[in-house]
Amino acid sequence: MYEYSTLYEKPEVWMPEMVHRVAYKGSDLENSPVCEPEDLDLATPNMLQDFKNKFYTPSKIIVASTGLPPDEFETLVENSFGDLKETNPRSSILSRKKAIYKGGDLLIPGETTKTYLNIAFHSVPFTSKQLYAAATLQLLMGTLRSYLYLLFLKVFLKKKIKN
Repeated sequence: MYEYSTLYEKPEVWMPEMVHRVAYKGSDLENSPVCEPEDLDLATPNMLQDFKNKFYTPSKIIVASTGLPPDEFETLVENSFGDLKETNPRSSILSRKKAIYKGGDLLIPGETTKTYLNIAFHSVPFTSKQLYAAATLQLLMGTLRSYLYLLFLKVFLKKKIKN
């Protein structure tokens, strides 16, 4: 509960999550990775085990490292994740229908001297030729994450062009 209570002290962490919930209302993308306190009583050991079996599979996990020799990293990964088994992808609890951006608004009243505002727009897909332009526009709107995203795109596009 401590982590949950401190989460809402950091608007830069929870506001993008709220924007995502509103933007994709009614689809699987609306689901938050954060469990609300009122939902804790609904969790059962069987439900948690089912979740682990469906989502903690080799095809759904990425393990990355820096600063470790490859052999040592491989040993650590094998010791930590080597017993994971792949499950049937058709057994996923998520729906297979396409998530649709709906937009919307959300006002969270509270007693504070500060006001935080997030604005989101539906954008182009990752495979679009306009993605670099959209990332540049987002950068001009002023977010550090957009800058990092732009750097990622620069590297990604260079690799794509070489291949």
